[in-house]
Parts: sequence; C-alpha cells; structure tokens
Amino acid sequence: MYTSTNSVPRFLSRQLSLNTGALDRAAFNRRAEIARLNEHLATGKSVNRPSDDPAAFDVARAMDETLGRFDQYLRTINSSRLWIDETEASLTRIGDHLTRAYESGLRAANATLTQDDRNAIADELEGLLETVLSELNSQVAGEYLFAGGASKTKPFERDASGSSDGAGVTYYGDAAARTRTIGDDLAVDINLTGDVVATLPSGTTLTESLSDLIDAIRVGDSDQISAATDGATKARDHILRLVASTGGTAQRMSFAEEQLRESILHAESRRSGAEDADIAQTVTDLQQHQLGLQAATQALLAIRQLHITNFL
Repeated sequence: MYTSTNSVPRFLSRQLSLNTGALDRAAFNRRAEIARLNEHLATGKSVNRPSDDPAAFDVARAMDETLGRFDQYLRTINSSRLWIDETEASLTRIGDHLTRAYESGLRAANATLTQDDRNAIADELEGLLETVLSELNSQVAGEYLFAGGASKTKPFERDASGSSDGAGVTYYGDAAARTRTIGDDLAVDINLTGDVVATLPSGTTLTESLSDLIDAIRVGDSDQISAATDGATKARDHILRLVASTGGTAQRMSFAEEQLRESILHAESRRSGAEDADIAQTVTDLQQHQLGLQAATQALLAIRQLHITNFL
C-alpha cells in the first residue's frame, strides 16, 4: 500500500488542531468559572441573578419581601411606643392629681377646720383642676394625645359651651381610634380618646368630680364633702384602670417586637441559606480553577510551539 510521505505530518497537524481547540474551550470555561467565583467572593452570594439558581433566587427575594414587611412593623412599634409611653405617663400624673384631690377632701371633712381653711383647700383644688385639664390636653410631637382622630385640635376647653360638663369643660375631639398594624393580621389601638379618659362609668367626668368637690368644700357641708370625696376616689380608680390598660398595650407591643425579631432571624437565615456563598469552598474552587487555567495555558503554548516546529 502506497503512503504519501506528507500524510504523517498532515495527521499530526489535524491532531494538534483538535487538541488546541479542546484546550481553548477548557481555558475559556476556566476563565468563565473564575469570573463567576470572583463575583461570589465580591458579593458574598452564590446566587446573584435568576439564572444562577431560579428556585434559590425566588426564595431569597421572597425573604427580602418578608424582611421588608417585618422592618416596617418594627418601625411602627418604635414610633407607637412613644405615644403609648406618653399616654401612660400623662394618665399616671392625672391619677396622682386625683389622689391629692381625695386627700384634700379628707382634710376638708375635718370638723376642726374653719370655713376659711376649707376655702383655702378649695382654692388649691381650683389650681389642681386646671392642672388636670392641662394634662388632658397633653401633646406628642404637636399632636394631642386624647383628641382621637382630631389630633391637631385641642380636645378640652373650659368654655362653658352648651355641651360642656358640670365644670364648664367641653370635649372637642372625636372617638376615632389610632390603629397601628404591628404584625401580619395584628393591629393595635394605641390611643385613648378624650371621652374614654374623661368620662367615668357613671357618666360623670373627671373635671365634674373635681368641681363637685370644690363646691362641696366651699359650702362646708360634711356630708357633701364626703360624697364628693368618694366621687374623686372613683375618678382616680377609673384613671388607674386606664393606666393598667395602657400598660397592657405596651406589653403587647414588646411581645410583638420580640416575635418579630425572632422571625427576622429566621427569614435572614433562609435568605442566607438560599443565596450566600460558602466563602471557604469558593476560595478553594477558585484556586483549583486558577491552577487548571494555568495548566491549560501552558499546554496551549507547548502545542502551538510544536505546531510551529512541525510546520517548519
């Protein structure tokens, strides 16, 4: 069988070309993988786009949405806490003032006092009434605590209007709740409206109770003073119940915050598991691919040198 003297070099040339192509593709793949791994190290994530892992990408984005919602709930809790704390503080002060009124009533009932002494006590209670009225008009960040939805309107005025109580005090707020969402399917009313705060279960108001006590002391009748002092006691107890209720709302806020922080940790863990890169493994893989690229590059240089030699 006749064989051309050029067939062997041509065969070697084809083989060298084939090997060169395979090594070129291998080097290209190594470079692409090195670029991908470098991106993982730069971002700390192994999933940066849907094409990296569609299922993991969807989980990570769902956790982003969940975390954003939880963060909003936490911001709502923090902003609401100031309102609740100020409400509780104001009610506590009102309760203290009513305790003083009760004590003044007991003093005024003392038979050894002169009417001048009782009038002096009544004068003190007039000042106390104004102080309580001021507390009922307490504000937070320019909004009235006890005005309901009309938080820019001063809720209590001593103007003796047609709708005023026995002390001449009128309520100009409304009965709207200040509702805040602090969790999935969890909403809390953070305010107490003025009609709830100022009105006792009997229908008497705080300011009426104080006014009745003042009037009774000025009259000087011991039975009236005792009855009016009992009214002040009921007013104080009413406020103390509201203080307890407000404290309960604050506890609900704290519990919701604790639950949210636990849920945030869980969601962050799920997001991390879906998209975060294993840095140690990524570094190891990167080093291996860099070595592989170096080997492929050296092999390509050797083959091309051999190809040139064969051509010559």
